[in-house]
Amino acid sequence: MFGLFSRKRPPQLKSVLRRPQLQVEALEARLCPTVAPGASVTFDTPVVMPNHQVSLSGHVNSANPSGFTVSFSGSASASTTTDSSGNFSLITSDASLGSVLATAVKGSLRATASQSIAVPAPTMSLTLTYASPTTVTLSGTVSDIDAGSESVYFTGVASGAAACDANGNFCLTTSYTS
Repeated sequence: MFGLFSRKRPPQLKSVLRRPQLQVEALEARLCPTVAPGASVTFDTPVVMPNHQVSLSGHVNSANPSGFTVSFSGSASASTTTDSSGNFSLITSDASLGSVLATAVKGSLRATASQSIAVPAPTMSLTLTYASPTTVTLSGTVSDIDAGSESVYFTGVASGAAACDANGNFCLTTSYTS
């Protein structure tokens, strides 16, 4: 009964395995031309200006930097050409907040760079002055790029709207209920 597990297997022929031998062989000689330095773009931080305009500028570095066409895509859509020193500058109103890609192209040379168009949040100062027992004057200043085109709206106990002047100043005298 236990002989079933102790039986010897019949001898098998051992095959001779040949292991491959690794070798290094010489490759043919090739003439590889060296790549001439291309172009690179330095894209300055966009400057947001009043009236929803944005100034886009920078510099193209190349052996011959003049005559590159610089195209903007993403949050701004426009194009311009570099001057003899490789500088480019453009003011556009066709822009919004977000990322802008500048692509400089001249012949087979191509370079890209990106920046973000961003503005700080507007701020407002407010002064409350009681003019009479039922009248209040609300005045202050809005600090923003286009502060002159802003309006300030009040709701609640005292309500109304005031337009800002060119400097962002506003004033509203209104009655209030307690």
